[in-house]
Amino acid sequence: MSVVLSADPVRRRILATPAPGAGERHLVEAILDGLARHPEWADWDWIYDEAGRFEDLTVDGMRSAASAFNAARSGGQAWSVVITTDRFFDAWRQVLDLSFEGRRHFAAASLDAADQLLRRLRSPTDEGAAPAG
Repeated sequence: MSVVLSADPVRRRILATPAPGAGERHLVEAILDGLARHPEWADWDWIYDEAGRFEDLTVDGMRSAASAFNAARSGGQAWSVVITTDRFFDAWRQVLDLSFEGRRHFAAASLDAADQLLRRLRSPTDEGAAPAG
C-alpha cells in the first residue's frame, strides 16, 4: 500500500493519490520522502485525492508532515486541497492551517473542483475587485 505523488512542474502542483488500503503512515512516508528528494515541493500547491480513504489521520501524523513542509519551504503562500465530502473536515482544516506555515487548506468534492479552485486561487486577477472602467 502506498501513496503516489505526481508532480506537475508547469503548474507547480502535486497530486497525492493513495492506493486502496493506504493509511496515514503511508501518506506521511510519501510526504517525507517526496520533500526530502524535492524540497521545492513544499512551496507548490497540493491536491490530496483522499476520498474517504484516510480514516486513521491523527494530529501527530499531520504534525510530522507539517514539520517536513515547514522545514523545506522557502516562503510565500501555497494551498492544499483535500478531495473529501467529510462534513467535519472544517475542524481538520483549522488544525492544518495552524500547523503548516504559509499554507491554507480547502475541501473540494472532486478532482475537477480541486483543479478549478486552485486555478481561481492562482489567478492573477482579483475576482473581488471592481472591473476597470
